[in-house]
Amino acid sequence: MLLELLLAVALAGGWETHGPAPSVSVVAAGGPDSRRVYAIAGSVFRSDDGGETWRRIFDAPPDTGLLNILQVDPRDPDRLFVAAYQAYQTVPFSHFTTTFYRSVDGGETWTVQLGVSDASLCSMALDGQAVYVACKGRQTWFFRSEDGGDSFEGGWATFFGLGVPTLEIAADGLLVSSNGWQSRDAGRTWQPWVYIPLGCGFTSLAIDPSNPNRMFVSEGSMLTFCGEVQRSLDGGVTWSRTTNVGGPVLDLVMDPSDPSFIYVAAAPVGRPARVLVSSDDGQSWQNLELPATAGPIDLALAESGERLYAATTAGVYARSLLRTRSISPRQ
Repeated sequence: MLLELLLAVALAGGWETHGPAPSVSVVAAGGPDSRRVYAIAGSVFRSDDGGETWRRIFDAPPDTGLLNILQVDPRDPDRLFVAAYQAYQTVPFSHFTTTFYRSVDGGETWTVQLGVSDASLCSMALDGQAVYVACKGRQTWFFRSEDGGDSFEGGWATFFGLGVPTLEIAADGLLVSSNGWQSRDAGRTWQPWVYIPLGCGFTSLAIDPSNPNRMFVSEGSMLTFCGEVQRSLDGGVTWSRTTNVGGPVLDLVMDPSDPSFIYVAAAPVGRPARVLVSSDDGQSWQNLELPATAGPIDLALAESGERLYAATTAGVYARSLLRTRSISPRQ
């Protein structure tokens, strides 16, 4: 009988940070390049060396603030989107306008590509030249672009119902929202999808690119004491809790190079926040020993799966990962 040695999540070195600022809200890996990474820390920053050095590439215009939206084209690390909101007062309500900016040269120059009135809670998803935007204000909006963001069409959307519809794209092009709707024609028509359990507030949805029936959702917030990771292995028909991670889960990402690996940013009550990894559908979790002074908020993985980034209250932390592999002994 052949004896196989499984090397699960081998780690190359530990975590390290070099900024770009004390508090980072979003981090995004730059497509297939494991060393390109972007972050939002008041401004938008870019690193070309895995987070060792940073430079500021975008500031929100005066009287506006950046939303936690930072979308990088998984095929082209030079194409990315950010969004800023502006508040204005009209008695008796406050209103917001959200503006989406695009760069096609890695953040050297920016152009306005879309403005959404009366909306301050938005999400975005990219799939090649397809770009999707959903926003929530007093009503819900949905827009799509089929030319990489050069132009958008869409408008008021009644089908999403309550909540901010976070968008996710499956490998077969299926567009799904976190509040249970799906579209197979680039958002032109929508149908009820599946029930997603959201007992403590949705934070992220991940769909296996090699098996769209396998998906995970995370829930929780920094304002609640509850939160879980739930999984479905039948396309969302049924859901089950994974092993308890001990508190709110602020983000969940799936390794694009090996979907068996799931990473979460967990904030257990009364204990330091942690980054955990599972390779068995959440039946067990390994603590990746993020420094206790860093509270992880957002995670990003390089497309190669070789480098993991965590946006934290103490900067962007990064570490290298060695992939799982099986070794058979000599006969």
